[in-house]
Amino acid sequence: MENKENVNQLKIILSNFIQNDFPFERSDIFNWANFLDWTDSVLESELLYYKENNCFVDQELILILLKTTQHILYHSFSKSAYNSVERLEELLWVEDWIVLLEVVRTLYALLWRNPSKSVRTTKAHKNIKVASKLCTILLWDCNGTNKNIEFK
Repeated sequence: MENKENVNQLKIILSNFIQNDFPFERSDIFNWANFLDWTDSVLESELLYYKENNCFVDQELILILLKTTQHILYHSFSKSAYNSVERLEELLWVEDWIVLLEVVRTLYALLWRNPSKSVRTTKAHKNIKVASKLCTILLWDCNGTNKNIEFK
C-alpha cells in the first residue's frame, strides 16, 4: 500500500510540474538522465504487462511520465543523448489511443528544434520504424478520423 501512496504522490508532484512554466534554465538533457532512465524502466515494465494483458497497470502514470518527458525535452539541449527512443517506438504499437497520442507528442518534442540553434540528428530522426508509424498515424488523422490532435 505504501508503494501505491508513493506513486499517487509522484503523480501529484509531476502533474504540478508539467502544468507550470518550466522552473529551470534550459539545460543539457544529461541533467535529467536519472529521471529519464527511471521513466524508461517504468515504461518497459508497463509494456511487458501490456503485451501479456492488452492493458496497462497504470495508464495515468504513463501519461504523466510522457508529459513530463515532453516538458523536459522542450527545455533541454543535447536531445541526441536521449536513450529511450526504442521504448517510444514500442509504445507506438499499442492500441490505447490516449497513450499513443502522448507518445506521438513526446516524439514531436524530441524532434522539435529551436530554429535559432544548430541542427543535430537524434535517434528518432534516424529510425525508419518510428517515421513509418508516425506517417500512418498522420494519415489516419488526415482521413478525418480525429481532428483533435494538437501539438505544442
